[in-house]
Amino acid sequence: MTREGHVRFCEGLEVKSLRPTHPFWQTGVMKNQTPSYQRHRFPSEIINHAVWLYHRFYLSFREVEELLAERGITITFETLRQWCRKFGPNYPRKLKKRQGV
Repeated sequence: MTREGHVRFCEGLEVKSLRPTHPFWQTGVMKNQTPSYQRHRFPSEIINHAVWLYHRFYLSFREVEELLAERGITITFETLRQWCRKFGPNYPRKLKKRQGV
């Protein structure tokens, strides 16, 4: 199909903008969404425990990796870093609320 033929074909179609009317950060959609544990190799309990250890006891990624290895769970510190980046922002807030700070 030539360019002219494509333009003639598209003239009768109403094209709506794909851009949202409000940016997502103003709608509050991103704030309410919880991170999904789908498509992760480990169950959510292990991910939660690893991220909790990192934030609760101020351990390094390698120290958490060693603690989990003692329990028979083999992960890399890079995997833990990615989990903390994805799932971790809520943990410090929750821990501060529990401690009353």
